[in-house]
Amino acid sequence: LKSICQFIRTLRFLPRAVMRKAAVNSFEDLVARAVRQYKKAKDSDNPVVALDWFAHAVQDWNTALSCLRTTDPRADSVRQNLALTYLRMAACNLEREAIPSVDYCFRQISSLLETCGTAPAVSSKLCSLVVELAGELPVSHDARVGFLRSAARVCLPEHRTSMLPAVTRMEVHKVIRLTEHLLDDYECKQEESRQAWICADRITNRACHDLAVRPEYRHLVAARGEVGVDILNFLEDTRRINHRARTMLTLYSGMAQLRRVASEEFEMSLWLQALDELVAAQDLAQKVRDEPPVLGQLLGPAELFDVEVVCVCGFQLAQAYSTLGMPAQAKKQYMEVVRVGISLDGSGKTMYASAIDDQQFYGPLQGKPWFRVACQWLRKAQKDSAAKTEEARAAARASIFKDVAAMQQANTSSVALVSFLVKEYDPKFSCEHDRESKQYFLQVVRAFSADKQSGRKNLPVSRQTGVAFTSEHWTLFCQEASKCLNHWYEAEHKQP
Repeated sequence: LKSICQFIRTLRFLPRAVMRKAAVNSFEDLVARAVRQYKKAKDSDNPVVALDWFAHAVQDWNTALSCLRTTDPRADSVRQNLALTYLRMAACNLEREAIPSVDYCFRQISSLLETCGTAPAVSSKLCSLVVELAGELPVSHDARVGFLRSAARVCLPEHRTSMLPAVTRMEVHKVIRLTEHLLDDYECKQEESRQAWICADRITNRACHDLAVRPEYRHLVAARGEVGVDILNFLEDTRRINHRARTMLTLYSGMAQLRRVASEEFEMSLWLQALDELVAAQDLAQKVRDEPPVLGQLLGPAELFDVEVVCVCGFQLAQAYSTLGMPAQAKKQYMEVVRVGISLDGSGKTMYASAIDDQQFYGPLQGKPWFRVACQWLRKAQKDSAAKTEEARAAARASIFKDVAAMQQANTSSVALVSFLVKEYDPKFSCEHDRESKQYFLQVVRAFSADKQSGRKNLPVSRQTGVAFTSEHWTLFCQEASKCLNHWYEAEHKQP
């Protein structure tokens, strides 16, 4: 017992350096274990397991921090690692929708930054990690944006600005995905599409407001560095979606007015008001006007219009013209839709004639109902026009039937045909050459050419009606005569 007491008394006089050495060894072990646990949690695909590992790492970091003096330079490094661990814990809790735990983690990060001597460096690293995590989290867009905003509140003001553009970009990218295929079936799901475009208009306008009031955007754009290019692409996307949203909302307004007018008693003034709304949508699609001024200031004036939106507006206007019984205006709009829409096929395989005649179109155009319907309408219009033209030609041929029959009867030789035509229909025709010569024959061919008859007066008398030919009927008779004359020219006068 006396020996034990003596040993205890000697322990009281151990040098403080020995005790401090033991603490250092303990600190290094704690740090190494915390790093291992952090890596295991980071590599885990299960958020529950990851949270467990992160909790152990936090415990070890806190224990390691308690082993150090307040003035120890290693304390800031521990606080930095502890803040990053809390941030990843917040991300895991967000994935599990444990919002109170997320708030707790951010409160801990805030208190750590207040006591950290190298807070600017820690805050900068946190901002970079926040943006990276926000892009990877398998959560809703609203939850992701909330996560970024919560992180922005705890970081230092000079670093928050780097996250705010990320929040705005994510909101715009959301509406880009939301409206990506809306133009393909904008007629089938009108109310759903209209609500989506309202959301797109609201978010892009809010993004433009952020651009106008937050100077960090202008600095990033002016830098023209890697980040600046990224922001420029974001600005172009914002302009495109904002323009589409305003145009489509104007178009849906006109379509809704057309439906109301069609369900009521016909009144032309109401139809014209609906058409004016559709024309306004088409005009807005072709000219980027009334856009938020900040976009023009940062990007300059828009050089190109949105081809697909222009085609959709033109197609809807063409359908309205067709419903009102205005085929000429409808045809003009449909032709413009097809002509402009062809540019959406980047391969260059789609041609105007083949798209209408054979319904052959490629690339993105195959999934555009408005392009297919426009081609079908023009194809039908061509067939109807050809049928009407043929009917008119048949009626005209019937009116000169006796004259053509007499000419066919005289068409036994080139000389007989020429003599009949000159005698019956152009008795004043004169030529110095012999009637059987090639020169005389060619003079008669020119005299009866259909292209030479415009403006001719004193037309000959028709055998069919007993009165002078009309200009239309005389031209048609000359076409039939030219067919017969060309036959004899090929047979007798053309050089072998």
